[in-house]
Amino acid sequence: MIVVNWNRREFLRECLVSIEKQVTYAGSAFPAEIIVVDNGSEDGSPELVTAEFPAIRLIRNSGNRGFCGANNQGIAAARADRIALLNNDAAADPYWLGRLKNPAVRVARTDRQGRAYSVPGRAESWSRNRGGGPGAI
Repeated sequence: MIVVNWNRREFLRECLVSIEKQVTYAGSAFPAEIIVVDNGSEDGSPELVTAEFPAIRLIRNSGNRGFCGANNQGIAAARADRIALLNNDAAADPYWLGRLKNPAVRVARTDRQGRAYSVPGRAESWSRNRGGGPGAI
């Protein structure tokens, strides 16, 4: 899971607490890699992450790379085969990640013109380790 932050310490704590509370439907902790990409915050956000959330990986940028650039940086650094993005001002429902994991699908086929379409009952799980190819999104 990637969270991009820039000077939003007041929201970041609640966001990270909500991520740590992710549980599976069985009630056990949901295993997830969590990465915070900080875009040069000067409000103590990086210090908050290292002090209160030692299990979370922090990437500290010296300047603001922008939201998209920082998300791409976090995705490139991630070791997980599935990635979720969460805004730093959002607090996730405890079952959000578990619900998100199950329906993660990609389009199964493309037609001869390259237009994507789905095949009912044949959606495939998306995984960045599976690579691109026909129908990849």
